[in-house]
Amino acid sequence: MLALTWLLPAQYAAAECLIVNFKNGTSTSFDINDRPEVGFDASQMIIKSQALEATYDVETVDTFTFGSEAGVLNSILEKGEVRIVYKNSECVEISGLEAQTPAYLHSLSGVTLAAIQADSSGTATFNLSSFAKGVYIITTCNSQSFKIIKR
Repeated sequence: MLALTWLLPAQYAAAECLIVNFKNGTSTSFDINDRPEVGFDASQMIIKSQALEATYDVETVDTFTFGSEAGVLNSILEKGEVRIVYKNSECVEISGLEAQTPAYLHSLSGVTLAAIQADSSGTATFNLSSFAKGVYIITTCNSQSFKIIKR
């Protein structure tokens, strides 16, 4: 299973909720103060917090992001904003990079394990299938970091 933890950029400081949008047009939200952890296995999205645990079929999930009860704070990538997107249980995609911009996968001890460049659309995909279970950090050139837990 792959779990994601965000180090929230300043533009999400007002986030109240983790919002999950489904392909059928519905959505659900989780209180950000409960520190929900988002995990994935081969076919399920699992959201765990101290208060609850919810499981959804990955095929039914469209997107998930941060927002407020009034809606998503920023559903469109702005210039310089980078987002991490779950692809499947072994791949994580970074979007919003400039073409050919590098992104790095590091161990917790700071060792760089992989470096990839964004494609022409600004997307970089890390395939984690060859890495052991554990905690990893993905960094981008604009100083954003994402903690990845491979289970």
